[in-house]
Amino acid sequence: MEVENPINIDIFHLSLARDVLDVWPESEHLQELINTVEAEIKNNSDKAIDAAKCLVESVCKTILTERGVEFDAESKVQGLLKMTLKTFGIEKSSGDHSIRDIATGFETAINGIAHIRNNYGPLSHGRDAYHQKVRDTIRYSIVRSVEMMAVQLIELHISREPSWKYTRKPFDNYNPINLLVDDLTEIVTDTEDASCVVNGIPFRPSQILYDLDRDSYVEMLLQIDSATCISDEMLSLLADKYPGCMKSNILSIKFVHLSNGVHLCKLYSLPNGPVEMDIEGTDFIGGPYDGLLFSPDFTAQQNADKFINDFDTYSIINCFDFFTDEACQIIASEHEKGVKE
Repeated sequence: MEVENPINIDIFHLSLARDVLDVWPESEHLQELINTVEAEIKNNSDKAIDAAKCLVESVCKTILTERGVEFDAESKVQGLLKMTLKTFGIEKSSGDHSIRDIATGFETAINGIAHIRNNYGPLSHGRDAYHQKVRDTIRYSIVRSVEMMAVQLIELHISREPSWKYTRKPFDNYNPINLLVDDLTEIVTDTEDASCVVNGIPFRPSQILYDLDRDSYVEMLLQIDSATCISDEMLSLLADKYPGCMKSNILSIKFVHLSNGVHLCKLYSLPNGPVEMDIEGTDFIGGPYDGLLFSPDFTAQQNADKFINDFDTYSIINCFDFFTDEACQIIASEHEKGVKE
């Protein structure tokens, strides 16, 4: 008689699913499903399979909703998964055989999971009083397979640009795209910046549109060419070029082109945790392009490349607060020595 190797169910956790599902931190339903799967695995109950199948369904329905794809609420899990994969270009009809193989793999896995759930899940159908449970190793494998499937779907979802009209992500105060929306929005305000102040509380135009009129927010985005107006991330390139020089609390550095000129957008963390954003103009830096070094006639990425490749360290410490005090002192000292020589 074959004896199964025991599985340490006392330490069982859907850790990967919990990490990735932080994308929907306010979803009590998803958290409840994960809690149920974990609890029923520890109880050696096939209700874990029922809950796992529901987890895949819930993830698919959530992604489809946030992608603006209509679906029948009564659709089976196989159909929901097929629709979800289709939104990412993963179909069995694809001309790329690798994509076809991936789609087939998902289909085979979900069919097997659904089949076992229909045969063994205690909540799916009424069972005979002496109904036998599935083997522990099979139950464990199904739950782990479902976890990986859910994680892969969510990672595909969050790795792509949101569908701005339908996403339920909260407004991101630090996304440079919202600087461009602020810049384009017509608003009457008595303040010097682009915000409306109500009872001392500032509200950005982009946030007002995002929260209250998503269609208008999307219309603004359609007017923005983010590929030319926002550069790629510069922080890692600067850190590689100037090892040990960058301040450790800096989170991001990008060029952003607004209607009033070329700016550097810096995100940094404060000692007690909150994140702040500084928008610093570059028009005070002289150069050969109509008196400017970083010209609005270039793309934001071209200006970023110029900064990385041509802007020397002494210029950086005199124009921007990127380097540590120690690095600034060394750079200034070496510059003075060079001048004297």
